[in-house]
Amino acid sequence: MANQEYDLLVIGAGAAGSTAASTAAEAGKRVALLERDKIGGTCLNYGCDPTKTMIYIADLLYKVRHAERFGLRIREASFDWNSVLSWVQQAQKRVRGGTSEEAAASLAQKGIEVMIGEAVFLSPHELSIAGKALSASQIIIATGDENIVPTIDGLNDVGYITNVQAVSLPTLPRRLAILGGGAIGMEFAQLFHRFGVEVTVLEHSPTLLDKEDRELADMLCTLLSNEGLRLETNV
Repeated sequence: MANQEYDLLVIGAGAAGSTAASTAAEAGKRVALLERDKIGGTCLNYGCDPTKTMIYIADLLYKVRHAERFGLRIREASFDWNSVLSWVQQAQKRVRGGTSEEAAASLAQKGIEVMIGEAVFLSPHELSIAGKALSASQIIIATGDENIVPTIDGLNDVGYITNVQAVSLPTLPRRLAILGGGAIGMEFAQLFHRFGVEVTVLEHSPTLLDKEDRELADMLCTLLSNEGLRLETNV
């Protein structure tokens, strides 16, 4: 297969990779941006943006349901989960600048060629992707990282989800166990609980939120327990 030459190849179209590609293109370099999933990376598609949008909606629901403490009498609040997901997806599109395909077209207008597929190194300066061979004097690897699924007997048999599936569940479960009481686990715990899911957080260490300020972490855990979340440590 013919080798296409570039000044720069960037693997990963998340925030870092897209910024690097745009900066190089603005400097007049011939750039290709390679992505195996969706443009925007983890933060836009499976992390910060969808979770913060869901948290905002869950917080609105919680405040309406507890409005009487402020002297407000509001009829019982309800929600439509499909509409919630639709709003989250619209928020993602606004940040991305459209669908993943529309974002790719926008990058192309900046002189960045976007290719979707799994990049494989052929040599220190050569890659293959989607049946094409590419080469460049400089290659940036901006792939981020992946979730590490703990080795737990029976986990694969019962099934599990990660943040990737959690931000777009087609239906809400009745109960949810969250393995890990760090910031991300507690974030998901509160938002799903406020949407009516019975949530249990399971943490291996003696304390939850062990990387946070202890006094603030303890206050938050008390607040979440009072909301009705079940928090278990040393498990």
